[in-house]
Amino acid sequence: MSKIWDRTRLRRVGTKLLLWLCLCTLVGLFFSVRGTDGITLESARSNLPRWYVWGALTPLIVWADRRYAAESPTRRLLLHLAGSLFWIAVFVVALFAVNCPLAGQPCTAAAFAAKVPADFIAGFQWNALVYWSVVGGWLAWDYYHKSRNRELKALQLERLLADARLRTLQTQLQPHFLFNALNTISALVERDPARTRRVIEHLGDLLRFSLDNSARQFTTLEDDLGALEHFLAIQRVRFEDQLQVQVSAEAETLRATVPTLLLQPLVENAIRHGVAQQRRSHVTVSASRVNGDLRLRVVDDGPGLPSGWEFAADAGIGLSNTRERLTQLYPSAHQFSVRAVAGGGVLAEVVIPFHEQ
Repeated sequence: MSKIWDRTRLRRVGTKLLLWLCLCTLVGLFFSVRGTDGITLESARSNLPRWYVWGALTPLIVWADRRYAAESPTRRLLLHLAGSLFWIAVFVVALFAVNCPLAGQPCTAAAFAAKVPADFIAGFQWNALVYWSVVGGWLAWDYYHKSRNRELKALQLERLLADARLRTLQTQLQPHFLFNALNTISALVERDPARTRRVIEHLGDLLRFSLDNSARQFTTLEDDLGALEHFLAIQRVRFEDQLQVQVSAEAETLRATVPTLLLQPLVENAIRHGVAQQRRSHVTVSASRVNGDLRLRVVDDGPGLPSGWEFAADAGIGLSNTRERLTQLYPSAHQFSVRAVAGGGVLAEVVIPFHEQ
């Protein structure tokens, strides 16, 4: 495994070096152009070594800047001012060492003393421009890279916070139906043990679904309807003939992706406000596909919304929780409304993008 990793790393380093060599060559050829004569052998021989040397020094300049990064901006600038003199001197010496063999001349001390100081002074302005271009290019790239990393970290943190918030919202759903189911069991345990066992079985199935999906924010509509059926079975035992629920879903919507336990709090809200205030209540649950969206509706025939009802002030935990989850999961791509129905009753409607799991 280590050998494979080493080969991979060497391949990446080799690829980067090759690309860097090609870039230095292109820059050298660009500065070798001599008007209408184009690139001559003499101009290429003069310019290519120059840019190869700068290319070789660039990683060292970058390394030096990384050492300066911990300093204040002013001190960092002063260090670069001093560093520019040093690296220009290193460039002139290195170019002299490269050009001597290319020109067929020995690198003697006399030749060094005669050429290097003169080249340092003659080419200082141009070489200083190249040095600061290298530093500026590196600082721009480093700033961009760090900015991208900060954005990625911020997005990751935002996603983690959103996931944590959604899990908190999801866990808040469980106590509602659990509390109601336990009340039903308490009322039936002595007078109707058989029905009590059925309630416990449905409660177990519902809790199993909740636990199996505790780490998932989404499920299919078919699975969510299956969980809803266990919840409704408990409610039918609890309210007996007082409750009638009709569930209808278009076949193609069953594969749609929905937030886990999306329907249960909406139906629970419809049952609580419908059955609690009249002898009989009828609840209709429907799912359809409309213009590329999934539309879910829960309608009851109860007394409707109280006068002056407002979502922000009067919605219970179930409805508020549902709106918050939808806002987190579909920030600007969903609709959720709770409104009175003409003739009595309340309609809770959710519209989300249609996606198949």
